[in-house]
Amino acid sequence: CYEIDPDQRYANRWLYNSHANNREQAMFAYCEEEKDWVLLNVNSDGDKDAGMIQGHCGNDTHLVHSAQTDTYDIWSSFDELWFSASGEPIGLYFTEEGEDLKCD
Repeated sequence: CYEIDPDQRYANRWLYNSHANNREQAMFAYCEEEKDWVLLNVNSDGDKDAGMIQGHCGNDTHLVHSAQTDTYDIWSSFDELWFSASGEPIGLYFTEEGEDLKCD
């Protein structure tokens, strides 16, 4: 489960933080240098701000990344391919809204 952080933006785009109940903490952010969305591990100190993104774009520290896009809304990128950090295409799946995901 991920939600927009209304107080954090990077490259004029919202950051999407993982919910506190997620097993692992991560966030989606846009990397302007590579023109893609990435899923990043959150630092062990709980740092979930735009400052942690600098230095992560353009290298292999992300978990997955989207195909190149200039979209401002991450949801639009889900219609395109996503890739693992090693460059292999991956499948995405979504659960229906209302299913008990224990996100609250």
